[in-house]
Amino acid sequence: MVEEGRWAWIDAKVQQSIEGQSRLVETSPPEVEPKVEDEEAERRRVSLARARMRARAYRQNDKS
Repeated sequence: MVEEGRWAWIDAKVQQSIEGQSRLVETSPPEVEPKVEDEEAERRRVSLARARMRARAYRQNDKS
């Protein structure tokens, strides 16, 4: 009898501990960037990135 009461007490404490914890929240996966289907837009993006790199290199050389 004592053993059963002890396990009931332990079960109650475990249940209280579980209820006291915050619930897990399900999150949605991060949004995936849409793939660029327009080749012209992709070329413009790459061209702009290269122009920025050239400008940055030019400014670096001016400072030295």
